[in-house]
Amino acid sequence: MLRKSVMALATCAATALAGNASADFTVNLGSGNLAGNQTRFVEVTQDAFMVGFEITFDFVPGAGAEWASDMAFWVNDPQGNPSVQVGGFNVLFADVEGPPWPFDGAGSAAAGTYTAEVSLIHSGNGTWRFSIGNGWAASTGAQYNNVVVNVITGDAGACADSTESCTTPHPTPGCNLAGCCVQVCDFEPFCCAVEWDQFCVDAAVKLCGLYVYSCPSGGPANDCPTAATVVTDGTSLPFNTATANTTAPAGCEGYDPILSNDVWYRFTAPANGILTASTCNTANFDSKMRGYNIGDGTFDPNTLPDLLVSCNDDGAGCTGFTSILNTPVEAGVVYLVALGGYLGEFGNGTVSFEFTPEAAGCGDPAAGSCCDPQQLPYCSDAACCEEVCALDPFCCDNTWDGACASLAFENCAPLCGTPIPPQTCAAPGANPLASNNNDSLTTGGVACQAGGITTPNTYARVFTPSQLGAAYSFKCVNLGFDNSGGYLEGVVKVCLDPDGGAPNVGTLQVIEEYPVGLYNGEDQLVTVTGDSVCVELVAPQTLVVVLEIPASSDGFATFAGGTSSASETYILSTACGLADFTTLASIGFPNIHWYVQLSGNIGCQDEIPGDLNLDGIVNGADLSILLAAWGTADPVADLNDDGVVNGADLSILLANWTS
Repeated sequence: MLRKSVMALATCAATALAGNASADFTVNLGSGNLAGNQTRFVEVTQDAFMVGFEITFDFVPGAGAEWASDMAFWVNDPQGNPSVQVGGFNVLFADVEGPPWPFDGAGSAAAGTYTAEVSLIHSGNGTWRFSIGNGWAASTGAQYNNVVVNVITGDAGACADSTESCTTPHPTPGCNLAGCCVQVCDFEPFCCAVEWDQFCVDAAVKLCGLYVYSCPSGGPANDCPTAATVVTDGTSLPFNTATANTTAPAGCEGYDPILSNDVWYRFTAPANGILTASTCNTANFDSKMRGYNIGDGTFDPNTLPDLLVSCNDDGAGCTGFTSILNTPVEAGVVYLVALGGYLGEFGNGTVSFEFTPEAAGCGDPAAGSCCDPQQLPYCSDAACCEEVCALDPFCCDNTWDGACASLAFENCAPLCGTPIPPQTCAAPGANPLASNNNDSLTTGGVACQAGGITTPNTYARVFTPSQLGAAYSFKCVNLGFDNSGGYLEGVVKVCLDPDGGAPNVGTLQVIEEYPVGLYNGEDQLVTVTGDSVCVELVAPQTLVVVLEIPASSDGFATFAGGTSSASETYILSTACGLADFTTLASIGFPNIHWYVQLSGNIGCQDEIPGDLNLDGIVNGADLSILLAAWGTADPVADLNDDGVVNGADLSILLANWTS
C-alpha cells in the first residue's frame, strides 16, 4: 500500500489550567486550521480520577482529502505516555458512541459537528495533556473549530489501591484499572463498597471495553490459545481460518487493531534468539500475526492484552499482503503465535516456523552478515563488528539494524563491496534551477510499502523549456532523499521526453545516468555529478530527472522535499499498481513535492578540457577544484577518465590554461 513516511508532530506552547478535585471540567482546544505536523494542546493539572470524556468539534473541509493517519485527538498521562487516542492509525480508545470519527479513510469528511464519547481506562493524578494534531506534513486548509473536551471525573475510593483484575470476580472492593473502576462504581456503588462480583465484571466489560477471553467450540483444533498447536524450529503446517473464532484481543500500535479468525501456535524457546513465523507468499488472503510471551506456559487468557510482544501485518517482500513475524525470545520461555486476517479476511495456506539463536558476540557465524540488517545484535565478521559497534553501540547491545549495515558498508570495505561514496558538486553552476519554491527539506516522501518496508519505487520531476531557457548546461544534480533502513544503491537518470507533459516510461530517452549511494538518514541532500550535460529543448520537449530506488530490506526509502512547488512530482511503482508515472496529487498527496536541483549555467558552449566550473575559461578556480579532488575518483576532475585525479589530469588542465 502507499504510505507517507512517518513525520514527527511539532508542538506549540502549552497552556496550563488549574484542575478541580471534585468536579468535572472542560478543556477548550480552540479553532482554526492546523498546519502540517502541528498540534494544539492544553495541559491540565488535577487531582481527581478522570473516567471519560466527550469530544465535540465543528469540521469545515479544506481543498483536499483528509486521511485517517492525518488527524487525531489524544490524551497523554502524567508520565507522558499516550493514554487514549481517537483517529489516526493507532486506535487505542475504549468505546466510541455517536457519529464515527470522520477521518476513517481516504477522502474528505463532510462538514458538520462531530462528537465522540470515550471511556478513559487508564487514569491517575497529575498533569494531563489534551491534544489535537495533523500528522501530515501539509494542510488542506480544513478548519477544526470549537474543539471542546468535556472531562468526567469521579471519586477514586477503593479504586485507588486495588491490585485485583477488573475482569475477574474477587471478594474485595474495587479493581486495578482506576478509571474503569470509578465508572463501574458510579453505576453500581456495591462494587466499591462490598466486593467486585460477576455483575461488576460484566459492567466493566461493557462500560470500559475490557477484554474478556471467549473461544466457543466448533472451530479448528488450534482455534483457541489454550489449545495451541506445539511447533519447533523447522515446523511447517497447513492451516485454514475459515471457521476460526476471532479470539485475540485488539492491539498492536501502528497496525489495524483487529486480528480476525485466528488460529494459535505454541513455541518454547531453546535459547535466546528470534522466532520467525511466516506466511510469506504461502497464504491466499491478507494475513496478520502476533506474538505473546506466556512465561512458563501457565497463563490466564484474559491477560493476553498484557502479554503481547510482537506484531506483523504485511511482511517485507511478500506478495498478497502475507506476513513475516519476528519475535525476540528468551531461553525456556513459552510463546504463542496468533495467525489471522486483516479486517475480517480468512483463508488457507502454510505457516512455517524458524528459530535463529542469538550470537555469542562479534565474529560468531550465527550472527549473520555484517552487510545485511539482522533481528539480533552482532555480526559474523569480528573486525567489522567491533569497528561498527565502537561507532554505534546499539548494534551490539540491541539489534544489527539498517543503520548498522550502512556503517558496515562505509567502514568495512571490501567486506560488503565498495559503496558508492557520497559526492559533492565541485563545479556548482551560477544559475541553479530547482523543482520547488524553496530548498527546505521538511517533508518525507510517498512510497509503495509492505509492513513499513518499501518496495522498488521510481520518482520523476519535469523541467520545461520555459524553465531552462533556450539552452542550459550542468554537471551536478542535487536531490532530496530519506532512508530509515540500510544502504542502497540507486540510479539517477537525466532524460529527454520528446512528447512533453506527464513522463511516459516508454518514450523517455536517457541522456545521462549516474549510480548513487543511498545511505541511512533523514532529509539528506544527495549529489550526483559527471560529464557536462547541455540541454537545448524545443517545445513540447521536456527534461525529466528520474530517481530509481530499489526495494529496502529493513526500512522506508523515499525522496525528501517540501510542500511548495508549481509543478508535479511523479511516482512509478508496479507493486502498488502504478505501471507508469502518476502524479502524487492524483493519489491523494497534493502537497508533497520531491526536491531536485540542477546546478548549472544558462547557455551551452563547447566544453574546454580543464574548465571544471564551466565558466568558459581554464584558470586558478579550476586548478583549485582539481587539487581539492587530488587522489580521488571525482569524475569532474578526472579529465582522462582513468579513475584517479593525478598528474595526468593536471597536465590536461595546464595545457588548456586560458591566458
